[in-house]
Amino acid sequence: MMKNNNSIKKLFDLIKYKRQFYILFFLSIFWVFVELLSIAAVIPAVIFLIEQNPIEKFLFLEPILRYFLLMSKYDVVLYSLIFITIIYFIRFLFLIFLNYYKNLFSYYLSLEIKSELVNKYLSWKCLSITNQFIFII
Repeated sequence: MMKNNNSIKKLFDLIKYKRQFYILFFLSIFWVFVELLSIAAVIPAVIFLIEQNPIEKFLFLEPILRYFLLMSKYDVVLYSLIFITIIYFIRFLFLIFLNYYKNLFSYYLSLEIKSELVNKYLSWKCLSITNQFIFII
């Protein structure tokens, strides 16, 4: 178990952009909730489409529907579909932003690792490199 913790610590030390990593992590967590909301919004809309009189079946929604002046099935279905469309549009925009940020982060991370690797190889003395290759052969 200690070896795994040490490996994770070494891997995390490679990341120079820790702040961006945390931002990416929390954006990914937020993405889970956006995805959950988009899936959960479909179920009530389908129920309102299928039911003959959904307002009478779901009495606990009656005060909310009355507040928004949605007393007919047509109004409820129309506004629920508009709400779902807005949710999916926000989800779409957030997915574009998240993928852009994730790709940008991975690009800069790989650039940093490659740069460190090249600098490390260039800083070696020529004799130590040949000795390394002789031991390998």
